Amino acid sequence: MSMRLALGSQRGFGVFWLGFSLSMIGDAVTRTTLVWYVFDLTGSTVSLGWLSFCFTAPVIVGGMTAGWLLDRYDRRTIMVVDSAGKALLVISLPVLAALGAMPQWAVYAVAGGIGFLMMIPLAGVPSLLPGLVDGEALNGANALETIGYTAGGVLGPP
Repeated sequence: MSMRLALGSQRGFGVFWLGFSLSMIGDAVTRTTLVWYVFDLTGSTVSLGWLSFCFTAPVIVGGMTAGWLLDRYDRRTIMVVDSAGKALLVISLPVLAALGAMPQWAVYAVAGGIGFLMMIPLAGVPSLLPGLVDGEALNGANALETIGYTAGGVLGPP
């Protein structure tokens, strides 16, 4: 019942939740696509290990930076900048490919950038929810946030 309350009666939450869920699916699609691309390009499990490292290692610094940014600046603005930053990173690869100049390190750099930005929505969305829904609908909004994040991990890779 509280999930329906969060979606139905809280102006703007439904749109926010849909956008967040689609963004999580897009993040998972990007990770999966880059893994397949690197494996197709190199056939090397070592290259996949380096890609995994590039996705994961920056999360530590990105997590500390995300907390600092979200505590000091408008969280909605930070979330928009995060999404735009990830979009620019992802778009850079097909642009480089179209120009015939996409070195393998560019894929690793994009993975590092995405890893660095990964914590912003993970920390930012839960901190935004109390401002988007009334206290009565907060449990439902939190549940929907978890569903949106999980759906990205399940629906993105296929």
